[in-house]
Amino acid sequence: MQTLWQDVRYGLRMLGKNPGFTAVAVLTLALGIGVNTALFTVYNGVALKVLPVQDPARIVRFARWFESRAAGDIQLWFSNPEYRYYTEHSRAFSSLIATTNPRRLSALVPARGSSGASQPEFVQGELVSGNYFSTLGMQAALGRTFLPEEGQEQGAYAVAVLSYPFWQRRFAGDARILGKTITVNGTAFTIIGVAPSEFIGTGAPPEVPDLWAPLAMQAAFDPGTDWLNNASAARVQILGRLAPGVTVKQADTELKTIARQLEQEYPGFRRGWSVKVISLRQNLLGDLEGRVRKALFALAGGVGFL
Repeated sequence: MQTLWQDVRYGLRMLGKNPGFTAVAVLTLALGIGVNTALFTVYNGVALKVLPVQDPARIVRFARWFESRAAGDIQLWFSNPEYRYYTEHSRAFSSLIATTNPRRLSALVPARGSSGASQPEFVQGELVSGNYFSTLGMQAALGRTFLPEEGQEQGAYAVAVLSYPFWQRRFAGDARILGKTITVNGTAFTIIGVAPSEFIGTGAPPEVPDLWAPLAMQAAFDPGTDWLNNASAARVQILGRLAPGVTVKQADTELKTIARQLEQEYPGFRRGWSVKVISLRQNLLGDLEGRVRKALFALAGGVGFL
């Protein structure tokens, strides 16, 4: 320890005699450590972090396989009629859910506190099936999440669940927000709950919106359209929880069979493709995005080397 202390004092004296070198050395170390930490944070969030849902290993995502070998985001998108067809015919899953990407919406948001008029602003809203939170095993941090029936009748249940970050940022964690309304395109959505703080969404990659609303309220988010009943409008991603005792391989085999049935039932509909099951961790690391996967592994190697 005595020798170490002598070395430290000697090093400090030498650094003091060379302020220019000291500044360059400190800045270089700070930049290297900062960038390395940031890069590892990105890699950890995409490749290593497990989605904080109940039994995440049993949650899988649907993806298309094309004869043309087309790859990318196009593989993750399905129509809502396809989602309903898989829900009705699949036995390998205890439950299937559908979700859209968050979209920027013009809304009237309640003012902070107990008084004051609603204020116009933009929010990020995402449509999900009524069983979204229950299938993922997520309990509300405040209030409740959606009921299964709130995703059934089109346009009947104008309710919303806030994300925890939006609740904290916009309302400072005020519990009195329950029962108030956020108006989107003239439709008032009653706030029924707040999602748990650890929930990061199920996007690819994960993206936390400001609020979630039932998929059946599609007309309020996209006025003048009805893609819920359009078999050619690929607007939803499909995820499922494997039934007890069912493996990913068994579910994959069943999906391919159902895809062939769907093709036979609707001649000419989306020919030249099939469906496969992938784990949630394969959002960016699977064969969907080969270039991204290679870039991530190169990034991890660089981080480790540095």
